Amino acid sequence: MLSGDFLYALHVLNPALRVCSLGDNGRMAGIYYLDKEGHYQDVCAIDKNQIPEFPVYDQTGRLEKAGWRRAVFILLQNRLTTTRRVRRLWPGFFMRREPAAYVPPADPVSARLADTSKTLSSEEMLELAKALRKKDSPQAQEEREHDRWFLKTWQKRGGGQSDKPVY
Repeated sequence: MLSGDFLYALHVLNPALRVCSLGDNGRMAGIYYLDKEGHYQDVCAIDKNQIPEFPVYDQTGRLEKAGWRRAVFILLQNRLTTTRRVRRLWPGFFMRREPAAYVPPADPVSARLADTSKTLSSEEMLELAKALRKKDSPQAQEEREHDRWFLKTWQKRGGGQSDKPVY
């Protein structure tokens, strides 16, 4: 669907919805509306120019293209439109199901997690957790070390309820 057709459909679904695209900068456009107090309320992102029907994901499972059906389901979930208006635009909209997004395992850790045919023992779970921790960003590793240090010092001080860390 072309973006002009989708803008017309958005107007039919809810005339209060607006789209902010900020030119051709390579980023997705944003659907928003103004609430009763005049504040901007973001709804979701949508592609520019050619909008696919279903979302497209890359090899790691990250959203590459947001399909127009996804945007309509978000509008329905947030009660910004009705099923009656959707059926008026697309009579067979609710008869089709979105295909499941298949993300092939990119590394051995993901492959072990994706294999649900066998249950992992506690040793295998610990090995898997270590492998996942190695893949963390330096910031996440530093934060985890800080949390570990804080809990150790809290225990050394007696572990009272008054100075218990709050997460």
